[in-house]
Amino acid sequence: MKLAIIATILAGAGCTTELSLHDGAGQSFAGEHTCPLGRLTIRARPDLPPHVVLPPRVDPPPAEIAADPERLQMWNQQQAASHPDLDRFASTFEVSGCRTTELFVCGHPRSDIKDGDWSADIDADGHVGLASSNHVDLPNMTTVDSGVVTSSVVCLPASR
Repeated sequence: MKLAIIATILAGAGCTTELSLHDGAGQSFAGEHTCPLGRLTIRARPDLPPHVVLPPRVDPPPAEIAADPERLQMWNQQQAASHPDLDRFASTFEVSGCRTTELFVCGHPRSDIKDGDWSADIDADGHVGLASSNHVDLPNMTTVDSGVVTSSVVCLPASR
């Protein structure tokens, strides 16, 4: 289930062009649980790798593919290629507040990921399109650094 988590970080004009993953986790939790930021405790959880918290969802192959070993091998390779290496660019955070605790995996959207929640389309003019509705952004700015949208953070709850 996708959660529509849209929040805004209040930042002074020109103060920052990058939204931290830590702040993105807090904003996502605050928006999802209607909990004021001042009541949150946000803790990085490097002991919980993102790929463990959010294991890839893999649907079983269709029966006709599963029955053909060569097609099954090709299908498995395609499935593996469609799941990004979360540990390479995302981090896990535990956020508590308003009598609730939740784990989030957060990362900046990337143009080198072609599909799914973590993908970003960046055109020649620098316009950015994000695939996920589960993102928080700095207001009134978009910052891209080497194909990484640093002004946005995608945070997915472990419970999704």
